[in-house]
Amino acid sequence: MARFTPYVPAIGALPWLLRLRGPYHFDDWVTPMSDPASAGLRAFAKHLFVTLRPLSKLTYALEASMGLGELAPARRLVSVVMLAFAATSLSRILRLLGARKVVAITLAAVWACHPVHAESVLSLSGRPAMLGCALSLAALGAALRRRWRRAGVVLLLACLARETAIAMAVPIAFVAWTTTPGRPRSQLLTRVEPALTATLLVGAWLLVQPRYRSLADYSLHARPFAHSVIAQISAIPIGLSLYVRTWALTIDHGEAFAREVTDARFLGGLSLYGVAIAVVLGALVRARHRALGVGASLWLAAILPTQSVLARVDPLAERALPLALAGLLVALAAGLARPVAARVALGLSLLSAPILVLATLSRGALYASDLALWRQAASRTVVNSRPWVNYASALLAEGRREEALVAARAARVIDPSDAAIEALVDTLEAGRR
Repeated sequence: MARFTPYVPAIGALPWLLRLRGPYHFDDWVTPMSDPASAGLRAFAKHLFVTLRPLSKLTYALEASMGLGELAPARRLVSVVMLAFAATSLSRILRLLGARKVVAITLAAVWACHPVHAESVLSLSGRPAMLGCALSLAALGAALRRRWRRAGVVLLLACLARETAIAMAVPIAFVAWTTTPGRPRSQLLTRVEPALTATLLVGAWLLVQPRYRSLADYSLHARPFAHSVIAQISAIPIGLSLYVRTWALTIDHGEAFAREVTDARFLGGLSLYGVAIAVVLGALVRARHRALGVGASLWLAAILPTQSVLARVDPLAERALPLALAGLLVALAAGLARPVAARVALGLSLLSAPILVLATLSRGALYASDLALWRQAASRTVVNSRPWVNYASALLAEGRREEALVAARAARVIDPSDAAIEALVDTLEAGRR
């Protein structure tokens, strides 16, 4: 029985098995459904050197070649398996940083059943985030076990699943620096060399890829730089609040983000960055704070790529939140070696687990239909027209034209200058005559 203990945290992924049914949604129709490299193994080989996120695309291609292309539930099952693997890796990381076995297992299982994973598990387009998260945790675990070459190889795979995993070089470098601190620092280069090599290889890959260059050009020039940075940093505290405000998780956020550097939300996000960096720097010189440093550096690696200087259409990215939550749990490991703290953590985890499972089942039920998914998203925004447009389209697909017109008009109120929305309203109004 003991040999199976490391895999017990995988039970946290079980609630997701009850919510696999449902059609493809939103970005799923772009990737994997319309992506050339995801159509099968031959197509993948043909587009290998021009596609983004090749390891994730390989999983899509394998599924398509196995005849699963039209079976969204079966493909979601693959993502659930990846989540279970990630939970197992997180449990091992917690154990390596001093948490008691039962606490590490429980925390990792609770992490896996949190509804924040929905966009990475139930949206097939979220596969790169799920696979990247699982491999990132595996790479960090390998570094904590001083298996530097394995850490470098797995980091490379994580980056090929999702390029933002390149930031995992930060926690791996932190682990390398704080390993056997009494020994000469000259050994540091030997430890970080595999991860550094992986980072350089991925950096070179990104530079030669035309599509990455076009995305970088968009990021730098398509939107006002300062406005984008302020919005994304102000989204950080909002994103962290979603761990407890699970009812606010949605496929398309419509919160109002900061526009000025004096806004409390921007200052809050900036402060969180400052605290995390201070914790990492402090832990570099105090060995007893190592777990705090690993957790803070993991949180930074999860948040920095999407919530800093690279402009994005959507300031708040839910798909980065699971790995960031893992970082917060790892930081907790600093105090979980003490019996009293371990018992408190265990008790809180057991109390929260049923609540999170119910929240996961509730959110997962939305993915059973486009109508439910976009109705929930539209009900949570007054500044983002896209959920209302998609809700109108879902209603129209059900033949509910009057309700679709109401939704389209709501979208027009939010964005009266959008020609596509105006055309949709005109079409629906013309259908009434």
